[in-house]
Amino acid sequence: MMPAQSQSILVGKICLTSSHIIALSSTIFRLYRRMYTHRWWWDDTTACLALISDCAYLASLWSPTS
Repeated sequence: MMPAQSQSILVGKICLTSSHIIALSSTIFRLYRRMYTHRWWWDDTTACLALISDCAYLASLWSPTS
């Protein structure tokens, strides 16, 4: 059985992961649609940078810590 604190951290990570997956999916859809319709603008570039940093954060969320 897991201690209560580590179980709480795991639940928090799962909730963060699910919300980040929704955010990543919607951003990817938005950027794909804007590229497909040839309506890329400067705010789409910042959304792309946010997408990259969100991917890095999601990877670091699940990286093992010592």
